[in-house]
Amino acid sequence: MKFCQRYKIHLISDEIYALSVWQNPEVLDAVTFESILSFDTTGIIDPGLVHILWGMSKDFGANGLRIGCIISQNSPPLLDAVKANSLFTYPPSISDHITSTLLEDTPYTESYIRTNQLRLAENYALATFLLKQRNIPYSPKVNAAFFSGWI
Repeated sequence: MKFCQRYKIHLISDEIYALSVWQNPEVLDAVTFESILSFDTTGIIDPGLVHILWGMSKDFGANGLRIGCIISQNSPPLLDAVKANSLFTYPPSISDHITSTLLEDTPYTESYIRTNQLRLAENYALATFLLKQRNIPYSPKVNAAFFSGWI
């Protein structure tokens, strides 16, 4: 952040896999995900230089909906530019309706995220078991998204 502030570079945090993390028993000290929005950036970086990307495609397996967002709290020029271009890229109304309905159902959304994280952990365990069984080397230091078992 200090580097970005020093050189007036926009920091873009791609949080597309933010909710796709799990407990990896092979990495007890794994770093958990923290959104850049959770950091107090006071005195470190101009908030107008900090932007976050997120979408439905990865965490919700909904790439067909083509729904994403940019969170930029203090950058009116960037938001104006995005708004001007968004006129040509509106999502279909059905995608908008499905997404808003899903995200407004907090109990379902929380249950889905928990279930997804459990299934990611189970499938990671299965994949690494098979890799070990076949003496195929892999990197066990992962706890997010599909980055498990890179050979």
